[in-house]
Amino acid sequence: MAVFTPDSTIFGLIYLPLSLILSFSFSAFLVPFWQAIKAVLYYDLRTRKEGIDIQLRDSI
Repeated sequence: MAVFTPDSTIFGLIYLPLSLILSFSFSAFLVPFWQAIKAVLYYDLRTRKEGIDIQLRDSI
């Protein structure tokens, strides 16, 4: 009998907490990075649409 079969209790005790920790860690690093990307894209699109970059360039 194998110890780490998907039906065994020890598999659940090891796999579930490990997958929870890994998914939380991955999300903790990925979500802030994704939000920063969205903010930069929003700012870039807004400045291009409103012509703020051209106004700043011409004012110098």
